[in-house]
Amino acid sequence: MQMQGMRWTGVYGLSSLLALLAVGGLGTMPASAAPGEDAGARAAAPASPRDVPHPFILWNDEDVKRIRELVANEPWAQRAAEKMLEDGREPHQRLGVDNLFRFIVFDRRDGVALEKQALLDFIAAPPDIRDSFDWQWHHVDHYEMALRFDALYDELTDAQRRFLLATFRTMAVHAIEREHLRTWEHYPRMASHAICALVTRDERIIRGFFNAPGGLREYFDAMIDGRFAPGRGNPPHKNLGHIMLWCRGVERLGLDELGFGYRSRSGVVMKQWLAGMVKMADPLIEVPGGRPFMIRSAMRDMGMDVGMYFSFPLRRQVPELIAAPLVVGHLPDGQGGWPHWAGSPDEKRYEPFMSGEARMHLPLVLELAHRRWPDGGFDFLLAQMRAPGESQYIPSLYWGIDPIDPAEVSVPAAPSMVSEGLGLALLRSEHGERYWTSPAPAATLQLPVHVQRRRPIGSYLGLKGLVAFNRPLYRFSHGASQHDDGANWAAAARAHNTVAVDNLVLGRVVEQGVYVMRPVWPRAAEKMELRQSFDGSMRFVGVRVPVIELPAREGDDEGKNESGPRVQQMYPGVAMERCLILTDRYMVDLFHLESDTPRRYHWLVHALGHGHPEQPGQWQSTDDLDRLLGPAREGGVPWIDARRRDVGDSTWSLVALQSRTPEAEEQLLGDGWYDREVGVRLTMLGEPDTLAYYARTPDALGARPVRQRGDRAEQRFALPRRDREYDAADRGVTELELLPLEPAEAPEEVEAEDGDEAEDAPRYTFRDVRETGGVSIIAGREAAVTTFIVLHEPFERGRWHIDRFRRIAQQEEAVAVAIEGRDGAGVDDRVLLTFGTSPERVVTLGDEAESYTFSGAVLVRIGAGQVDVTGDLRAMRLPVDGRPRLRINGEPASARIADGVLHYKE
Repeated sequence: MQMQGMRWTGVYGLSSLLALLAVGGLGTMPASAAPGEDAGARAAAPASPRDVPHPFILWNDEDVKRIRELVANEPWAQRAAEKMLEDGREPHQRLGVDNLFRFIVFDRRDGVALEKQALLDFIAAPPDIRDSFDWQWHHVDHYEMALRFDALYDELTDAQRRFLLATFRTMAVHAIEREHLRTWEHYPRMASHAICALVTRDERIIRGFFNAPGGLREYFDAMIDGRFAPGRGNPPHKNLGHIMLWCRGVERLGLDELGFGYRSRSGVVMKQWLAGMVKMADPLIEVPGGRPFMIRSAMRDMGMDVGMYFSFPLRRQVPELIAAPLVVGHLPDGQGGWPHWAGSPDEKRYEPFMSGEARMHLPLVLELAHRRWPDGGFDFLLAQMRAPGESQYIPSLYWGIDPIDPAEVSVPAAPSMVSEGLGLALLRSEHGERYWTSPAPAATLQLPVHVQRRRPIGSYLGLKGLVAFNRPLYRFSHGASQHDDGANWAAAARAHNTVAVDNLVLGRVVEQGVYVMRPVWPRAAEKMELRQSFDGSMRFVGVRVPVIELPAREGDDEGKNESGPRVQQMYPGVAMERCLILTDRYMVDLFHLESDTPRRYHWLVHALGHGHPEQPGQWQSTDDLDRLLGPAREGGVPWIDARRRDVGDSTWSLVALQSRTPEAEEQLLGDGWYDREVGVRLTMLGEPDTLAYYARTPDALGARPVRQRGDRAEQRFALPRRDREYDAADRGVTELELLPLEPAEAPEEVEAEDGDEAEDAPRYTFRDVRETGGVSIIAGREAAVTTFIVLHEPFERGRWHIDRFRRIAQQEEAVAVAIEGRDGAGVDDRVLLTFGTSPERVVTLGDEAESYTFSGAVLVRIGAGQVDVTGDLRAMRLPVDGRPRLRINGEPASARIADGVLHYKE
C-alpha cells in the first residue's frame, strides 16, 4: 500500500496510522495529556486557546510586516535581504529555516516543495525512534517538523493536517508519559517535543507538557540561586532556542504563564535566567588585530559547549577562546564569529526526522530576548558580537530588531559571588563596569559539590581559571567522557588545577548492564564549610571538606574503614581545605591537607604558554611523573619534556610565559598577542621534602602514542537492559572497586625504519597542537599533613613586580606571609589567614620585626602615607617609613608610631 507523504514499512503500518488518528487525528485527546485528568476528560474535544492562525511560532503577520519595513527603509537590511535571497544556492543547499523564511517573508516558493515533502515524510513517525549515534536516542529532534507544519499550514490538505497533527500529538504525549531522557541542556529530545506540543495549539497538551515530569515547570523550579540552570549554570546550549520559541509561542496563544510569564518557586522568570549568563562571564579576551572573545566560568564535565561548530584550527589550536563561549570574537585573519545556526542542510536528508539540522546559536537567542525585553540588558552581549570594522552590531533579519550601538548599551556590574548550588566561587578584583575591559585579575574556584551526579570529575577544589590582562592564564580540562576507560587525559585529577592524592583515579562500575571505567576520586563532599569576604581590596573564599562518617548503607562495602562506617569525603580519610585571597596584583593560594597516615600529595596547575625556571641549571630530566601521575592506564602518553628539582624546604619559583608553540602548524593569534609577553609567575613557600616538576602539558600538544602493542586490559560488556524502563533520575550505577592509577606497562619496541634503532623510535606524535601551548607545574610531597602556600602573580611585558614572597610565621592552622615588590612597584602587603577546624579563632603570629593578632582572612597594605587593613585585625606591630595613617575596613583607626614601628592596640 502506498500513500503520498507516508512511509508504509515496518513501524509505519496501517495499524500505526489508525492508532494515531484515534488518539489525535480526529480531534480527540491523547491519553493522560494533562496530569490528573480522568478518561472522560481525555475523550473530550481538544481545548482551544486564543484563536491564533498559523504561522505563529517563528514569524506571524506582525513579524513579517516589521521585517519588510526594515528591508524597505534600512540599507543594512536591504544588504542582508539581498545576500539571503540571491545566494546562488539551490533549496536543498539551504537550511530548512531559511527556506521557510524566504517563503513566509518574501513569498519565494523555490524551497516549498522540498520542505513540504520532508514534512509529509514525517507522518506516522514513531515517538520513540532512535538515532544512529547511540542506543539511547539522545539526538532525535523533531522541532523543525513542527516549524515546517506551522509555516506551511496553508499549503497542506485537510487530510495531511490531520495526519500530521496526530503525529505531533503522539510525540507530545510520549514526552508527557513515557520519555526517558528528561534533560533540556545537552540533548534535544524534550526541547523538540515542546515544539511538537506547541504546534498542536491544544491547551491540554501544552499544559500537560509544561507540568510533566522533567517539563519546563520542573526545569525552572530547579533553578539555583534564582537564576542559574541546574547542572551547568546557564550555558548557551543548542536547545536554548527551542525554549525561547516555546515561550514566544505560548505567549501568542494567550498562555504566557507557561513561558515568559512563569515565575518559579525561587522567584525566577525567563528574563532573569537569560541574564544569569552574564553573571558568570570572564572579562573580554582582547585579540590584537581582531575582535574580543568572552567565555564564562562553568562547571564542565565533557567537551566544549559549542566548539564543534567552529572551524577546525579555531577549536583545536586556540580552544581557550571558545571553551565555554558567550562572545565568539575574530582572530586577526577574520576567522571567528558566531554562526546563526548550528547544523547543516545535509542532516535533513541524512535522517529526515531524527536529528535537527538547525538549532539557534546564542546571537539569535539574544536577539529574540532583546526583541521581547529591549531594556533587559541583552544588548550588552550583542554589542560585543559586532564584526571587525563595524561600529554597531548588525543583527540578523529573522526577528526584526535594529542595529545596536555599543555606546548606548547599559554595561552591567560584575560582583564576586559564591554559589554552593552551582558549585562555583567567582572572585573578581574589579566589581564595577570596568570589570569587562580591566586588566585586573579574576579567578574561579570549583566547589566540592556534584552538579551532575553521573560524572564525577577530578577537579573538585580546582582552579577553573585565572584571568588577567584580558587574557586566560590557566587552562582547565573539560572532563572525562561518560564511559572513560582511563586513556582520556581529563579523566584524572592530574589534568586539573587541584591536588591529587595517592593518584586514586579510576573505578570499575556498571551502567545499564555494561562494565565501564569511570573517574571516581575525588568525590563530591557530604559536608562543606564555606567562608567568604569581598570587602575592601580583598576577595576571599575558603572551603574546607572535613572527614565525616555516616552509617553504612546496606550492601555498600566500598569506603569502609576499620570501625565500619562509610567514610564520605573527596578522598578516603583526607580532610582538605583551599583558601584563595585575590587582590588587584596577585592571588595567594593555600591548600591544606590532613590524614592519619602519610599520603602522596601532588599539587598541580596547568598554565597557557611555556615554562621558564628561574634557576634552569638546577632542573634535571625525569620520568617520575609517569610513575607517580600516569600516564593513562591504556594507550597513554608520557609526560613530555618533564623536569624535576629537589627543592627541599626552600621557596621556589617558575614562570609560565605565553609564547608560540613551535609544533603548531598555523599561527592564528598574530604577533600582537605574543608581543605583550603575558604570563604568570608562580612562587611556592618551602616545606620539607618537596619535589618540584614542570612538563609540557600532553593534551595541549595533542600528544598521541605511536604504535604501542600488547593486549588491552580485559573489559567485559553486557547488552543494555531492555526489560525495564530507564529512570533518568536514578541511573542504577553500582560501584564495584576502587583502583589506583598505575603506570602503563612499557610498549613493545616498534620496528626500526630508515636504519634507526627501535629504541630511538618516537613514543608519541603531535596532532591538533594548541598554539597557546601548555605547561604543567607540580609539587609533590609524601606526608600525613601538609600545606601548599602559593603566590600567583600575573604579568605582562615580560616583567613581574613582586620581588619576595616570604613566610613571616606559621602555626599548625594559621599563617602570616609578606608580599614585597621591587623598588617602585608599589607592593608591600601582608596576608594573614587562619584555617582548619577552628578558622574563626583569634591567633597571634609574628617575628622579631612584626606581629599580628587576627582572625580569619586579613590583608594589610602598606603604602606611602597610609596603611590599609581589610579583615578582622585585633592588634599589630608593623615597621613603617614616616608616619602613615591607619585605616581598618575603611575607617580611620588610632595607632602609635615609635622608632619606625606602628603599634595598633599593643
